[in-house]
Amino acid sequence: MDTDLSLDERKLRTTEKQQLSKKLKINNVDFTVACKIIKLGDIKFITFPGELVSKFGIELKKKNKDLTTIIIGYADDYQGYFVEAEEYGKCYETIATNTPKGITEKLIGKLEELI
Repeated sequence: MDTDLSLDERKLRTTEKQQLSKKLKINNVDFTVACKIIKLGDIKFITFPGELVSKFGIELKKKNKDLTTIIIGYADDYQGYFVEAEEYGKCYETIATNTPKGITEKLIGKLEELI
């Protein structure tokens, strides 16, 4: 163990190691995601079952310039972090999530078709 690290850095390394070890034991992931789009007058609500990075929230809002769009995370379920594919392996969220790489872009694309 590196004694030059702070307590927080050691805790983060331990957590990352645990999460990666857990991922290596998973053979198959059933990844069903359900979102809802609810329109109430000039407001559109989009529910999302996890934590969506802001880049995608901004994209969804840009598709609805005529309406106020509110994205509600952690709604109806929790499927983890939804991060852009190019960030995988660079941050804690991509290590801790069960969201497969590239799925977020596909999901946002489907939502954009619906809104």
